Amino acid sequence: MFADPLTISPDNLSSVNTNLVTFDVVESVGKMRRRLNAATSISDPEHMVTNHFIQGSEAAGNLVDRHLLQFSRTERDVAGKPHILVVNTTVSVPRNGLFVDADVRRLLNWAANFIQTSTNAARFTQGQS
Repeated sequence: MFADPLTISPDNLSSVNTNLVTFDVVESVGKMRRRLNAATSISDPEHMVTNHFIQGSEAAGNLVDRHLLQFSRTERDVAGKPHILVVNTTVSVPRNGLFVDADVRRLLNWAANFIQTSTNAARFTQGQS
């Protein structure tokens, strides 16, 4: 389990940063934890969600551990209507023993480095492939 409150850097992965964001647990159900950025309000929150579950069938030999990491931010328009920006990352690891933690970290690093390149992030959110 993560230590709470959970503190992370919101900036570039390669920079040393003292501008940290603290997330406090506000909901805990089973293996799901919802955390709130302590510097945001309840009406316009920034959340971090972690959730873990098993998918597939043991009999069929296709069990997969699924791990969700979600960040969201709520902003209200001039009429007060909330709009939510969401980023989900799901890691699916087959339970067959073929993949180890280093394999998972490698793919997560690829995703993080891809997004950290500003032109990649802009093109991706414009629907380019």
